[in-house]
Amino acid sequence: MSDDRFAELAKGLDLVFWEAELPARRFTFVSPFAPALLGFPIEEWLQPGFWQSRLHAQDRGFAVALDTAHAAESERYEIEYRMLHADGHEVFVRDLVVVRFDADGRAVALSGVLIDVTTDRSLKHALTDSEQRFRAVMEQVPNISVQGYSPSRRVVFWNSASERLYGYTAAETRGRLLEDLIIPAPMREDVIRLHQRWLDTGEPIPAGELDLLRKDGSTVSVFSSHVMTHNRYGEPEMYCIDVELTDIKRAEAAARASDARFRLTVENAPVGIAILALDTRFVQVNPRFSSITGYDVSELLHSSFAAITENGARESFHVELESCLAGTQSSFNLEARLRHKYGAELWVSSTVSVMRNAQGEPEQLICSIEDVTERRATKARFEWLAHHDPLTDLPNRTLLRDRLQQAMARALRANKRAALLCIDLDRFKNINDSLGHDFGDNVLRAVAARLRTCVRDTDTIARQGGDEFIIVLECVEDQDVANIARKIIDRLSVPLDVQSQTLSTGASIGIALYPEDGIDVDSLSKNADAAMYNAKYAGGNTFRFFTEAMNLSTIERLRLENALRQAIANNELSLHYQPQVELTTAKVLGVEALLRWTHPTLGSVPPSRFIPVAEESGLIVSIGEWVLNEACAQARRWRDEGISGITVAVNLSALQFRRSDIVAKVRSALDRCALPAGMIELELTESLLMHNADDVMRTMHELKAIGVKLSIDDFGTGYSSLAYLKRYPVDRLKIDRSFVNDVANDPDDAAIVRTIVQLGRSMKLDVIAEGVEHPAQLDFLTMEGCHSAQGYLFAKPMPADQVTPLLYGKRDPGGNGAGVANAA
Repeated sequence: MSDDRFAELAKGLDLVFWEAELPARRFTFVSPFAPALLGFPIEEWLQPGFWQSRLHAQDRGFAVALDTAHAAESERYEIEYRMLHADGHEVFVRDLVVVRFDADGRAVALSGVLIDVTTDRSLKHALTDSEQRFRAVMEQVPNISVQGYSPSRRVVFWNSASERLYGYTAAETRGRLLEDLIIPAPMREDVIRLHQRWLDTGEPIPAGELDLLRKDGSTVSVFSSHVMTHNRYGEPEMYCIDVELTDIKRAEAAARASDARFRLTVENAPVGIAILALDTRFVQVNPRFSSITGYDVSELLHSSFAAITENGARESFHVELESCLAGTQSSFNLEARLRHKYGAELWVSSTVSVMRNAQGEPEQLICSIEDVTERRATKARFEWLAHHDPLTDLPNRTLLRDRLQQAMARALRANKRAALLCIDLDRFKNINDSLGHDFGDNVLRAVAARLRTCVRDTDTIARQGGDEFIIVLECVEDQDVANIARKIIDRLSVPLDVQSQTLSTGASIGIALYPEDGIDVDSLSKNADAAMYNAKYAGGNTFRFFTEAMNLSTIERLRLENALRQAIANNELSLHYQPQVELTTAKVLGVEALLRWTHPTLGSVPPSRFIPVAEESGLIVSIGEWVLNEACAQARRWRDEGISGITVAVNLSALQFRRSDIVAKVRSALDRCALPAGMIELELTESLLMHNADDVMRTMHELKAIGVKLSIDDFGTGYSSLAYLKRYPVDRLKIDRSFVNDVANDPDDAAIVRTIVQLGRSMKLDVIAEGVEHPAQLDFLTMEGCHSAQGYLFAKPMPADQVTPLLYGKRDPGGNGAGVANAA
């Protein structure tokens, strides 16, 4: 086409043809339609930076970036963006660009055409709105096809875009009738008629959507418009401008499919989803939203999100929403409590996003909710467990530490004291071992309940673990603390009813005062612990205030325990044996094996000092096993030396007796020494019989089945039931030394001893008294018919080699024990 014809064509088209320099796209030429497109004269268009200055602010970044990138890499390209008219309104343009290169292949200039596509945006808006809610989809706009034809409808111009669109080359179309090329047969008469009317009246062929033919016979949808120009001879030339709609049609279908997928996804989403009006009224809700809140869909559509939000969260919701609507943020998350239809507690994690139209104005809200009620409850439970004991629901050591620090701070401000009470249950280990851990747990719960009745609401009770409890008393005086400690001991002394069993437990309480006994948590706790051990050493079921001497005592106890752990390995333990004498004949019937400990630096450590430590630390089990094995070995040696007819009494601790393997341990010790079982007598404390009598009885019968003898030590000091006693397979009762001491002077002790002797006789049990040191005691026991006795009056405990001579004759030469004593 000649330049004149092109210029004439450009005048008649609503298009801006342009040329520009690189790199900044400064226009060097624009066609006459340019002022109409943006409202600026051509002179303004040719100013440097004009193109960039008229780009919409939201499109400027990507338009410049795409333009720069394409100019460096492509021969031709197209982009679509918004420009601003002189009066401020937006103009959507499609920019078709051709790049010109120099001989070295460098891009030096651009030329192209700007097409006003503002009127085509409604369809795209619909697609954009749909995809903005669900996903962004953008399809590339197709090229423009231009065909020029004469008044006789014969083709005079066919551009490359038309070649690509319809499949005909320009050479193939030149001079042929347009209707023979691309107009379907049913439309040809109408096209000819409209074309002739255009020539006759000047009324152009209406623009619109058509399905035209390709060379291969297929059809293609286009938007077709027509313009008429005149050549230099004044002859009219018509131009048909077609824009392919196939991609747009596909985009429409994609939009419909996307909308369908969105609806399907929303309907089946595992979270609640709702479309809200800007005032939070429900517009659309999915089934999950309904099931979470309990409301029917129809009920929700007559309500609003604000209406079902609890008051506490409603204000926060509106603050966040206002921020979104103002454009400060695009969405927000909020954990809120909603009003469930049926009153159930309902917490949700909600996400609210604002949907905006093409002009950026908010139109609707999308709200998604997830039920987090259970998750919050679980989190709260974990947070609670981090600071509480799950067994008793009391604060644990972590929370206790915080409470104690607060109590000390308040006491300091008020110039008062705070107190820390360390409480350890007496005999709890026996309860746990004999009745089981489940039973023990129930005992701890019962104790916790009683402790709650002993203190004020402002005080703190905590469980340290095991059977140890801690109480923090705030702003108290010494006497207040003592009164509360007595109250605790009194309450815990009352028998507990647990699982249909009644049992008693006491408590040893250590007390440390702030600030006298410590100014920090660790020192105060350590000193209260030391005082508690002092209360235990005093016999338990009492309380002690901390003194510095107690701290030294606790340190000494720990040293003693560590040394005791090495005693067996270091061969520091030994057995002494005290003869047991038949009172009527002065015959030595046997011996009691008594443990002795000689430490390299501590020297001879009294049993009264180390046995309690062994029992509290659990070392008594391994030590007791050593005693049993050593006693059996010594009995074997005596038997090998010809000494027979005697028994060796061995004490079993409650902890040792309650172990499931005690029967096997006894049998193993006997078998190892090939010792007749009748030579061993196992002494059990009366207190052991108090708990779990059925298990105790079963174990005793199993031991009797082996052949060993059984006796009850310290008889009269416990509370064993006589009904049970007659069922126990025991051979002997041992009267505790506390009754023997004053038996000759104290009528009460005399009555107790007399009763025990008579009880033993009636039950056909031997009765032995321990701690006999004076002739008057011996006379009383002999007169009352006590079977046998042991004590310093006869002989002190001595090593095996010293007691052996007494066992050969087995009789006191003096007839009343004096000979035995002299021999010792």
